[in-house]
Amino acid sequence: MKGDNSFVSSGRGPAILRNCLLGAWIFVFKQRSIFTARNSSEITEIIAGLSIIFFSLYYTYIRKEKNKVWGIPTWFFGGSFLLIGMVFLFYKN
Repeated sequence: MKGDNSFVSSGRGPAILRNCLLGAWIFVFKQRSIFTARNSSEITEIIAGLSIIFFSLYYTYIRKEKNKVWGIPTWFFGGSFLLIGMVFLFYKN
């Protein structure tokens, strides 16, 4: 009898998280403005959150692949990154 392990990652979820976080980090640190330097962590989280949501929904609904990390849908991680980044950006400014 095969057991169900809900903490197993499936599909492209881990790759989506890794690539979007790295891409957002590279995008933000290539910018040369005072605003970006002062708010780089919040902007990184917002860009990463939006890109994670976009790619997760693309792979889920267009390519019909499961995207879970530790049993949690990848778009949920993207939404939490986006929410945390926006809260800290608005709280800071």
